[in-house]
Amino acid sequence: MSFPHFIVCTGGTKGDLYPYLRLAQSLAAKGVRVTMLAPEVHGEQVKAAGLAYEPNLSEARYHEVLDNPLLFDPHQGLKALFSGTDQELLDARAQLLRVAGGQPAVLLCHPFYLFAAGLARAAAPELRVVGAYLAPSNLRTVHDLHFMGPMPIAHWLPLAARACCGSRPMLALWTP
Repeated sequence: MSFPHFIVCTGGTKGDLYPYLRLAQSLAAKGVRVTMLAPEVHGEQVKAAGLAYEPNLSEARYHEVLDNPLLFDPHQGLKALFSGTDQELLDARAQLLRVAGGQPAVLLCHPFYLFAAGLARAAAPELRVVGAYLAPSNLRTVHDLHFMGPMPIAHWLPLAARACCGSRPMLALWTP
């Protein structure tokens, strides 16, 4: 059986890197062609794992994001994380397409890269996209009690009403 090329794409800290690195190593051990895209600061670790590697985030940009004091602010964190990413999104799309090389491939992506992977697939339908959520505690469902802004959502609220409050579950993607 011939497997497609797996392009494993992650970002973030080592907490994001390690699960994807292990997935990539497991695929490679089964004879699958794997290329890992990860921040430049993790490049030596990926190469030491015996994987083909390309940087998808410069060391300077990595530190710019992580050193932003607003990153862990509950109201400003996502804005700090995604500010100035328009060109990065287009660059990620182009990189995914280039690494796939016009051949069938599976883009196994960290959730932050799913949008770029979707754009790449729109340009190259032979690509398949898998979103790997490796921190399931971050997935929200209508069954969990959580907040809408600063207001807690009441546990007695019917599920349909909870869904209207922005509590729709998020699921990993596989496009056949």
